[in-house]
Amino acid sequence: MWALADYAQSVSVNGFPNLFLLGGPNTLPSSNSALHGFECSIIYITRLLKGAWRSASARSTVLEAKASSQAEYNERVQQDIKKLVYSSTVNTWYINKETGKNTLTYPGTQMSFWWSRCISALRWDAWELA
Repeated sequence: MWALADYAQSVSVNGFPNLFLLGGPNTLPSSNSALHGFECSIIYITRLLKGAWRSASARSTVLEAKASSQAEYNERVQQDIKKLVYSSTVNTWYINKETGKNTLTYPGTQMSFWWSRCISALRWDAWELA
Protein backbone atom coordinates (compact mmCIF):
# COMPACT_ATOMS: atom_id res chain seq x y z
CA MET A 1 0.00 0.00 0.00
CA TRP A 2 1.09 3.55 -0.65
CA ALA A 3 3.02 5.02 2.27
CA LEU A 4 1.67 8.41 3.21
CA ALA A 5 4.90 10.09 4.32
CA ASP A 6 7.51 9.42 1.68
CA TYR A 7 10.78 11.03 0.76
CA ALA A 8 10.99 14.24 -1.22
CA GLN A 9 7.38 14.14 -2.44
CA SER A 10 8.40 15.29 -5.94
CA VAL A 11 8.86 18.86 -4.76
CA SER A 12 12.64 18.76 -4.96
CA VAL A 13 15.28 17.25 -7.23
CA ASN A 14 18.66 15.95 -6.12
CA GLY A 15 21.49 18.10 -7.44
CA PHE A 16 19.47 21.30 -7.17
CA PRO A 17 19.64 22.45 -3.54
CA ASN A 18 16.98 24.89 -2.37
CA LEU A 19 14.95 24.45 -5.57
CA PHE A 20 11.34 23.54 -4.93
CA LEU A 21 8.64 22.61 -7.42
CA LEU A 22 4.90 22.96 -7.07
CA GLY A 23 4.01 20.80 -10.06
CA GLY A 24 6.94 18.43 -10.18
CA PRO A 25 6.86 14.89 -11.55
CA ASN A 26 4.01 12.73 -10.29
CA THR A 27 2.71 15.41 -7.94
CA LEU A 28 -0.89 15.99 -8.86
CA PRO A 29 -3.60 13.38 -8.36
CA SER A 30 -5.70 12.97 -11.48
CA SER A 31 -9.29 14.23 -11.60
CA ASN A 32 -8.69 16.70 -8.78
CA SER A 33 -7.95 20.38 -8.53
CA ALA A 34 -4.42 21.36 -9.58
CA LEU A 35 -4.79 24.47 -7.42
CA HIS A 36 -5.41 22.35 -4.33
CA GLY A 37 -2.39 20.21 -5.24
CA PHE A 38 -0.22 23.32 -5.50
CA GLU A 39 -1.49 24.53 -2.13
CA CYS A 40 -0.60 21.18 -0.54
CA SER A 41 2.90 21.36 -2.01
CA ILE A 42 3.32 24.92 -0.71
CA ILE A 43 2.37 23.74 2.77
CA TYR A 44 4.85 20.85 2.50
CA ILE A 45 7.67 23.13 1.32
CA THR A 46 6.90 25.62 4.09
CA ARG A 47 7.05 22.81 6.66
CA LEU A 48 10.42 21.75 5.26
CA LEU A 49 11.85 25.27 5.37
CA LYS A 50 10.65 25.86 8.93
CA GLY A 51 12.10 22.54 10.04
CA ALA A 52 15.42 23.17 8.32
CA TRP A 53 15.67 26.58 9.93
CA ARG A 54 15.09 25.08 13.37
CA SER A 55 17.43 22.11 12.86
CA ALA A 56 20.80 21.21 14.28
CA SER A 57 23.35 23.51 15.84
CA ALA A 58 23.63 26.03 13.02
CA ARG A 59 20.45 26.83 11.22
CA SER A 60 20.41 25.03 7.90
CA THR A 61 20.47 27.15 4.78
CA VAL A 62 20.76 24.33 2.23
CA LEU A 63 18.08 21.70 1.79
CA GLU A 64 18.46 19.01 -0.87
CA ALA A 65 16.71 15.71 -1.56
CA LYS A 66 19.00 12.71 -1.20
CA ALA A 67 19.58 10.83 -4.46
CA SER A 68 18.78 7.48 -2.83
CA SER A 69 15.45 8.73 -1.48
CA GLN A 70 14.55 10.28 -4.80
CA ALA A 71 15.29 7.02 -6.64
CA GLU A 72 13.30 4.95 -4.14
CA TYR A 73 10.34 7.34 -4.30
CA ASN A 74 10.36 7.32 -8.12
CA GLU A 75 10.52 3.51 -8.19
CA ARG A 76 7.57 3.23 -5.80
CA VAL A 77 5.55 5.75 -7.79
CA GLN A 78 6.14 3.85 -11.04
CA GLN A 79 5.18 0.54 -9.38
CA ASP A 80 1.99 2.00 -7.91
CA ILE A 81 1.05 3.81 -11.09
CA LYS A 82 0.99 0.48 -12.97
CA LYS A 83 -2.12 -0.36 -10.95
CA LEU A 84 -3.99 2.60 -12.46
CA VAL A 85 -5.55 3.09 -15.86
CA TYR A 86 -2.77 5.54 -16.69
CA SER A 87 -0.33 2.89 -17.85
CA SER A 88 1.58 2.23 -21.04
CA THR A 89 -1.13 -0.21 -22.14
CA VAL A 90 -3.60 2.67 -22.44
CA ASN A 91 -2.97 5.40 -25.01
CA THR A 92 -3.13 8.72 -23.11
CA TRP A 93 -1.16 11.95 -23.05
CA TYR A 94 -0.04 11.03 -19.53
CA ILE A 95 2.40 8.47 -20.95
CA ASN A 96 5.79 9.38 -22.39
CA LYS A 97 5.85 7.43 -25.66
CA GLU A 98 9.65 7.02 -25.52
CA THR A 99 9.96 5.69 -21.96
CA GLY A 100 6.49 4.24 -21.39
CA LYS A 101 6.39 6.02 -18.03
CA ASN A 102 3.74 8.23 -16.53
CA THR A 103 5.57 11.14 -14.94
CA LEU A 104 2.54 13.34 -14.51
CA THR A 105 -0.06 11.88 -12.16
CA TYR A 106 0.27 10.92 -8.51
CA PRO A 107 -0.77 7.29 -7.92
CA GLY A 108 -2.53 7.86 -4.61
CA THR A 109 -5.82 9.48 -3.69
CA GLN A 110 -6.37 13.19 -3.16
CA MET A 111 -6.72 12.42 0.55
CA SER A 112 -3.36 10.61 0.73
CA PHE A 113 -1.75 13.44 -1.26
CA TRP A 114 -3.07 16.05 1.19
CA TRP A 115 -2.18 13.93 4.22
CA SER A 116 1.38 13.27 3.05
CA ARG A 117 2.12 16.95 2.52
CA CYS A 118 0.11 18.69 5.18
CA ILE A 119 -0.16 16.28 8.14
CA SER A 120 2.37 13.42 8.12
CA ALA A 121 5.68 13.73 9.91
CA LEU A 122 8.49 14.90 7.66
CA ARG A 123 11.07 12.28 6.65
CA TRP A 124 14.29 14.12 7.50
CA ASP A 125 16.35 11.06 6.55
CA ALA A 126 15.39 11.83 2.92
CA TRP A 127 17.11 15.22 3.00
CA GLU A 128 20.59 16.65 3.15
CA LEU A 129 20.82 19.65 5.46
CA ALA A 130 23.79 21.99 5.44
